[in-house]
Amino acid sequence: MWFIIAIISVFLFAVTAVVDKFLLSKSPLIPISYAFVISLLGALASVVLVIFEKGFYFPAQHFLALFIGGAGFYFAVYFMYLAVVKNEVSRVNPMINSLAPVVIYFLTMVLAVELISARKLLGAAVVISGGYLLSQVGLKKAQLHKSALVLIILAAIMFGISNTFSKMAYDQLPFLTSFIWIRWLTLLTALVFTTLIGGWSKISFKRKKQRQTPAKKKNPWPALVIGQVSGGAAVILFQYAIKLGSVTIVTALQGLQYFFLLLLTILLSKKFPQILQEAIGPAVIKKKLLYCLILAIGVILLLV
Repeated sequence: MWFIIAIISVFLFAVTAVVDKFLLSKSPLIPISYAFVISLLGALASVVLVIFEKGFYFPAQHFLALFIGGAGFYFAVYFMYLAVVKNEVSRVNPMINSLAPVVIYFLTMVLAVELISARKLLGAAVVISGGYLLSQVGLKKAQLHKSALVLIILAAIMFGISNTFSKMAYDQLPFLTSFIWIRWLTLLTALVFTTLIGGWSKISFKRKKQRQTPAKKKNPWPALVIGQVSGGAAVILFQYAIKLGSVTIVTALQGLQYFFLLLLTILLSKKFPQILQEAIGPAVIKKKLLYCLILAIGVILLLV
């Protein structure tokens, strides 16, 4: 069950990534604004979930784990967007997704959250490697800025901390109760941090319009709605998969996102090249097939 839920969530993350790439091409990225809006939307959406949680309450005994899980998520998103400003998202996200499971593995060992067999650990490493290699096929070589590398490492550490402490809360509390409080504490962190650094002037809920001819003008709202719905569903399912299964392995499965991105890219590149364009050639196809095979081997090791 945890595997099926994780796969669905990873596919929805891929859909969200496609939409984000489209939206980011329409307006500049402001990290503090994006991180705040994501925190706000997550908190607002979780208010609805209170209806489905009977006996919802404030778990004071587990507040520290909930707070670290929520605060860690906010700073992970914030550092990720800071890194994207300095380097392409196609290079930043794969590196974060590759490093985060490593951070989680060591944290779960130190905090005695879970134990993983050698075979499953190998499978997770294979999935991470295959996903990263697949994400880099066809990209032009570009030097990674040192400052961006520091931000990538910080984002991976924060994602690792967030997922690990969220898992600790899920193991002790009802899923929806812990999930809702983590989202609310993420927003609280966003409010406090934005105030402390004086970032309110940069928070904007409006997108800058680009000059376009009437024939070329496109409405971004359908894409925005699709992105938010798929992203919200992906987060809930991903966190639920963490509750049911291993936080290290579920996080490692994010490497499959680049396989789904490959499929979506192939489907969209012909009809909507302005959203995604796929470099197709014999050498590229061979590499992608090889890395897809590596991904498949990793998944098999996780399931056997």
